[in-house]
Amino acid sequence: MDTHAVSRIWKLVMQLPAKYREVLILESHYHLTRKEMSELLNIAEGTIKSRLHRARARMEELLKGEDMP
Repeated sequence: MDTHAVSRIWKLVMQLPAKYREVLILESHYHLTRKEMSELLNIAEGTIKSRLHRARARMEELLKGEDMP
């Protein structure tokens, strides 16, 4: 993936609400597990799981709107 595409993806990530953005960043950039995120953010692992699911779904919608492969 080229630098321009990565930049566009991060721009879209930054448009997400903070609660979705933070879990995506902790997972994709820092490679934290759900358990580690749960401890760090002081929220239940189930909440982490649902936020990740919703964040990915929103990113998919945003990426489709951007016409990115």
